[in-house]
Amino acid sequence: MCGVAFFWPLPGVGELAPQYEWNGYARVTYEGPEPSREHRIGYLCALLEGVEAMTGGPGSLVDMGCSSGHFLEAGRRRGWKATGIELDPETARRTSERCQVPVIAGSGVEELDRLGEFDLIVMSHWLEHLPDPYRAFSVARRHLTPNGRILLRVPNADSQLARATGVTWSWFIPGIHLFYFGPRSIRALARRSGLEVGQLRSGRGDAHPLPVEIAVAAFRGLSAGPGELDRRGGRSRSALRSSASQLLGGRMYGLERGLGAFALREDPDGPELVAVLKIPRPGGSPGAP
Repeated sequence: MCGVAFFWPLPGVGELAPQYEWNGYARVTYEGPEPSREHRIGYLCALLEGVEAMTGGPGSLVDMGCSSGHFLEAGRRRGWKATGIELDPETARRTSERCQVPVIAGSGVEELDRLGEFDLIVMSHWLEHLPDPYRAFSVARRHLTPNGRILLRVPNADSQLARATGVTWSWFIPGIHLFYFGPRSIRALARRSGLEVGQLRSGRGDAHPLPVEIAVAAFRGLSAGPGELDRRGGRSRSALRSSASQLLGGRMYGLERGLGAFALREDPDGPELVAVLKIPRPGGSPGAP
């Protein structure tokens, strides 16, 4: 695939599942202070509003790898009929209770075949966790309504921050983030899967504020043992440190919101990519939203 980097050897679902248990990844990564959660949901509501302008309004939505339910809550507030899929059963149960929407426990791709078609399939920081992103796109394509969309968010491995910090980048998490995408590789993967990229932009998104990103990178670089950040396999100490740094970043989000200083600004070279994909229409103009 054009311009993509990936972790090797790729683990199977059975190897991945223990890394996403509630008491590990989901709770530490996403259960930040309430101001952080509310701000994140507000940002996702804005993304959904943009999709609604393309689809004609809210409809049916499935969030792949919904974790603690930020996108599900955003969808519910915007009037979407939301369903979640989450690998860890305990996380799925807690998220369903919190958001008051159905959440199915499973790996994601297989569950789509039992759920039918959707107006929007959300892949929010999910695709980079999968051992087969091509299959995920191909299956998702089969489950879009004719005017449906895929809303994708992934770390931008081509960003200046990623290139400058290298293996100390906070989103470089071997064994958890398996694929590292940039704009070219997202477009190439979409074409190969029979999809068209209607919109693609970068911004700060879920990345930490720049001073925190630099501090996290310095901490990871200074505290890692020889070769530790390049370790292949398992839930290495570097992955655990990354989870801890995300918890720190979540508290920084809450602090910034409390000070009224936080804004998710669009950045042409930002560390997060946001893309909207669709099924190409015969004779349609490439790149139309």
